[in-house]
Amino acid sequence: MCTDRWFPLRHPGRSSTLLLMASMLAMSAAAAPTVTFRPEPICGGQPGTEFEASIWVDGSGDSLGCFHLLMTYDRSRLTLVSAREGDLFGSHQPSFFLWEYPGIDTTAFTDCLLGNRTYVLGPGELVKLTFRVLECPPQSQQTLDLVTRRLNPPPEDFAFFADIDRELIPGVTYVDGSAWLCDACAGGIPDLTPRMRGDLEVSPNPATNQLGIWWILPPDQRQGRLQVLAANGRIVFEQDLVQDRGSLLWDLRDTSGDPVVSGVYFALMRSGGHNVSRKILRVR
Repeated sequence: MCTDRWFPLRHPGRSSTLLLMASMLAMSAAAAPTVTFRPEPICGGQPGTEFEASIWVDGSGDSLGCFHLLMTYDRSRLTLVSAREGDLFGSHQPSFFLWEYPGIDTTAFTDCLLGNRTYVLGPGELVKLTFRVLECPPQSQQTLDLVTRRLNPPPEDFAFFADIDRELIPGVTYVDGSAWLCDACAGGIPDLTPRMRGDLEVSPNPATNQLGIWWILPPDQRQGRLQVLAANGRIVFEQDLVQDRGSLLWDLRDTSGDPVVSGVYFALMRSGGHNVSRKILRVR
């Protein structure tokens, strides 16, 4: 914890330098903060189990007095059991911490140091999170979104950081996190490679926010084509496969950038004369 204090100077000749250094230490707003999740990716377990994550701010040098963060996630798969104040604010000057559900789509976290012109410097932990897994197909991926505004009105409910003077800090960067469920992470990301050569897998299915697609080409092929088709045969997404195995994350948007409607779709991998398809159910 830091406070803005002035001390008498015994050496008048050095006063300007010391005043400048004190001012730089108190304000130190060289760059806007970046907010991330740790660990990244986050690893969950089977339905009914709990896992922990944290929201962190980097060491950008800004003097931080308050923050208000907004987070969304798929509540059909996860529930937020508890949220606690992180070490950055919680281990210093007395503070005010609150978490709540201001809307069905959003969880909000607010923390503010008490006292005049109090502040902390990153890096450090802002919020400790405990989630419980409700439901998941084998090894599904969920996204924990940090959003600048609530998805539902009122629009004035937005994320922000405030400095030592409780003035808003512009340019804050929010980085989303990934949570892998139903299996432990091996080397950060679980091995979701299809079980045999020339195979294709999709998850989660049904898909609500995004869809992971994993492929492995037949032994004699080095490239292929992936297409996602609507039930009427219209191509809504496609991509060249230039590696013999790999994965991608589809945001459930069509080639025009619009979200696809609820319904049945088909992922189709073509490579030489080898075709593999998987049915996808899109729900909203």
